[in-house]
Amino acid sequence: MSKRPLLLSVALFAGAADVAAQVVLGVDNTVGLTFEFTTTPGGPCGAPNPTLVTCAYGPPTCPGMAPLVPSGFGTLLGDIADDPVTDVTYVTDGRVVVETAGDPACAGPCTPIKDWFIPVTPITGPVTGMGCSGTGSFGPAPVLWMTDGVAVWGVVPPTGCGPATIVFPPCPLPAALVPATDLSWDPTLGVLWVSSAAGFVQAISVPGCAPASPLVAVAACGLGPLTGLAYDTATPGIAGQPPSAYVTDGLVVAYINPFTGLPAPPTFYTPVTCTPTPGFLSGLALANRGVEYGAPRVLAHLTSFGQSSTPGPTFGIEVTGAPAGSMAWLIANFNIPGPGFFCPALPGVGTKIYVDPTPPGFILPLGGLPAGCAPVPLPIPAAVPVGLQVFLQVVFLSGGPPAVDASNGLEFAIGLP
Repeated sequence: MSKRPLLLSVALFAGAADVAAQVVLGVDNTVGLTFEFTTTPGGPCGAPNPTLVTCAYGPPTCPGMAPLVPSGFGTLLGDIADDPVTDVTYVTDGRVVVETAGDPACAGPCTPIKDWFIPVTPITGPVTGMGCSGTGSFGPAPVLWMTDGVAVWGVVPPTGCGPATIVFPPCPLPAALVPATDLSWDPTLGVLWVSSAAGFVQAISVPGCAPASPLVAVAACGLGPLTGLAYDTATPGIAGQPPSAYVTDGLVVAYINPFTGLPAPPTFYTPVTCTPTPGFLSGLALANRGVEYGAPRVLAHLTSFGQSSTPGPTFGIEVTGAPAGSMAWLIANFNIPGPGFFCPALPGVGTKIYVDPTPPGFILPLGGLPAGCAPVPLPIPAAVPVGLQVFLQVVFLSGGPPAVDASNGLEFAIGLP
């Protein structure tokens, strides 16, 4: 049993070179809430199944720290970012950063790790936007890129309850991007995307803040002044998806091509351009989590934990509601050559089948699983192709057909950290 996670991981990704789902993170700093939510469903599967996780600002955890304080309406302060490699989420009200665990296996959300003050300099103000280049991008620690609307600088979080360190000093933003409202790391090009209250997006090089893409106005979903941006790190993808990003004016999230400002082509995880927000968002980020589609036959539920970046040491799947005395079988397939899924579902013996088991698809035994939450770690190695989408379903048999239960379908996408 101890070798099962490794064997599953090898089986899933060994053929990937011959062959990515996302959820949006948002912060409402007017009232002190964070959200993790799926985009508007659509496409042949009606995916993704809508999910929403809400967390309230909590008390400080480190000695001498101040709590996050909602700013109320009329300010651009506050943002959210995350490191996909460690699956740590960072939330700020503009002056304090709180780190929380993203999505641990079989654990609840909103668990704080530590908090720290944003380093103060004579030439920087409270933070209006924040993005993270994940662990390994600039060294052994993540770098949080921050803006006060006028300049951009890079900070390494403390390892414990201590001060953060500025590792990239402030550089002035191009005038057309002022006031800037959010930052998001593009690991493919190694640039920072910036959104502005004037409705523009543009990439800049760091350090230095030199323009690295055309300045474009967002022309999707009728957005007003932009308050947030999150680059889709599963793009550009192996199946041809162009560079894509999520932007918001606080009320609607639009899925766009940041080089044109126009709507991006639909993906399985974001099939519809426009998504209403669950609150008034002052910042966006992206988490490489699985999204669900279809429905269980009875009670079995399949979801993921951690993040599906490459590398993705935190990633895995978790199964709940396994019927007693049954054996679990995992069906897997990919979007290359595609599609890898059945929508509408294929009628099976006693259940619906959402994943195509024919090559390059396959079926793997998981054995007997407990009725509670059963985590199956699937750490993702480096160099798995960006934009690879994996489709999974678990079917339960008791001696043979018909199936006694089967889970919903799950799709996840591979992104760079």
